[in-house]
Amino acid sequence: MCRSVEIWGGKSHKIFIFYLIYGAKWSKVVITIFIVRRGITTYMLMGRYQNSIDAKNRVIIPAKFRRELNDSCVITKGLDNCLVIYTDRAWQRINDDIDKLPRTSDLARRYERFVLQFANDVPIDGQGRVLIPAELKDMVGIRKDLITIGLRDHIEIWAKEVYDNAPDGKLLTADNFNDLSEKYNI
Repeated sequence: MCRSVEIWGGKSHKIFIFYLIYGAKWSKVVITIFIVRRGITTYMLMGRYQNSIDAKNRVIIPAKFRRELNDSCVITKGLDNCLVIYTDRAWQRINDDIDKLPRTSDLARRYERFVLQFANDVPIDGQGRVLIPAELKDMVGIRKDLITIGLRDHIEIWAKEVYDNAPDGKLLTADNFNDLSEKYNI
């Protein structure tokens, strides 16, 4: 049985959850979230996966994320100590936002340098892997084990050791979730 539910609707976009129930006595549920923006349907990147990097610096992108990335993506250093993979649409929005920044602002120029100097357009190979540039890999402390997180329109790749040892307040935990949700009314 397949059903859909609109969970949020605004002027420019709506969010739907489509779910499929199957198996013995409807025991398995598959959920997919779609965002419809001005008539364009996209998948929402979400979820957390544990994976690893191989000896040739390649990382398998989880299959659930690949359909949104198509054949290529942009990888760069994130604002935290992680790497960020952007979809083509998300990367275009970032470039559009950078274009709006005043060139006379020192802070704007530094932000533009930070975002663009480490950016790499990388193809996704036939096995769903991307090549992580060695400089980026070393910059965020990636050795072997990774945490890969889908965050709406981009993916974060963390060295597992860095993610597990992040300072309090850097990552959301069950302990600080209530405080944050109260602060932002979410």
